[in-house]
Amino acid sequence: MTKLTDFLVNLALSPYPPISLSPYLPISLSPYPPISLSPYLSKLLTYDIETVIMGRWGEF
Repeated sequence: MTKLTDFLVNLALSPYPPISLSPYLPISLSPYPPISLSPYLSKLLTYDIETVIMGRWGEF
């Protein structure tokens, strides 16, 4: 899970998505994500960032 965590944190902290993602943005990056995914994604990103700050890599 560490690579996924790294990816999500980098994506959340980066002002611009990686060039490779630009032409085909995941649904989660669209201006209007599905309502059912929004709370989950925001909670997941918040948890991942807190995990990074607390230094607990890979705990999920």
